[in-house]
Amino acid sequence: MAATLTGCALLDLAQDCEGTDPRVQELAALDILGSRPDEATVARGFEKADAGCWADSGEVAVYAERTYAFSGTRAEVAEHYRTATQQDGWRRDYEAAPDDLCFVRERMSLRIVSSPPNFSRNTVMGPAPTSPPVPVTGSASTRT
Repeated sequence: MAATLTGCALLDLAQDCEGTDPRVQELAALDILGSRPDEATVARGFEKADAGCWADSGEVAVYAERTYAFSGTRAEVAEHYRTATQQDGWRRDYEAAPDDLCFVRERMSLRIVSSPPNFSRNTVMGPAPTSPPVPVTGSASTRT
């Protein structure tokens, strides 16, 4: 099974990725990205967080994600992240679908996605520090 922790926030539409490195590093260092179910292992080729910035069609976002191998169930992944996010100050994103594992904290969103077979990917995304506050939704994007 794969689980992905993802999130996203759009930045000012006139911006590009220039100057976002400190924010990317901040997201990559979030404790929640190191959290995984007890029996999950770091997947080969995914030893470090994948972090960066993307700009496409005027939309800019920074992100960080981790991928783990896990032979357990989606329910076990969900239970782990419900507990871990609460302990780390995240709260459920009530705009997300009831079955989605989406959480928000400050101006960031977090989404956990489980994908068979045997992988879990965690991604968190947020705006660069120079952008104005934007609302965050659990859909892996924010509306400005």
